[in-house]
Amino acid sequence: MSRLAIGTLNGRIKMIMASTNEVLFDVQGHRSYVKSVAISPDGQTLATASDDGCCKLWNANDGAEVFNLRGHDSRMHCLCTLDEDGMCYQQDPNCPNKGHGGKGKHPGVMAVAWSIDGHSLASGGKDGVVIVFHPNGSIVYRLHRHSESVLAVAFSPDGRKLATAGM
Repeated sequence: MSRLAIGTLNGRIKMIMASTNEVLFDVQGHRSYVKSVAISPDGQTLATASDDGCCKLWNANDGAEVFNLRGHDSRMHCLCTLDEDGMCYQQDPNCPNKGHGGKGKHPGVMAVAWSIDGHSLASGGKDGVVIVFHPNGSIVYRLHRHSESVLAVAFSPDGRKLATAGM
């Protein structure tokens, strides 16, 4: 039974039966467009990453939200003024986005990937942060290695290494 997970520009999450195009579920999952989707190795959980700053876990069978994983939504703790391009200036010195030459991007989540055993989920954000979550929603660790957006995350086949790519 092959299924296809789809994230849309308007924040909807869809799961489709690939062989028949039957829509298994279609839910309004995010406030902004969905950047990345990943189905867990056991096929039971769907992870989504959105420009709204949220990374969420869903039941892959019925579309019920399981967790809203927090960590990239630093805008809730930062004060800044946005220009017409959505760039932040006059930042709060405690904001995790500082270090962008005086400007920082609105913190969206750009990428998600499951480890092969399904015990870890990595996410990469516009804030330059990579977060590894446990499927119960807790943060395992947080990496501040990128000065700009993290565009991709991937676990090695043995699950012991994490590769990230960014700007």
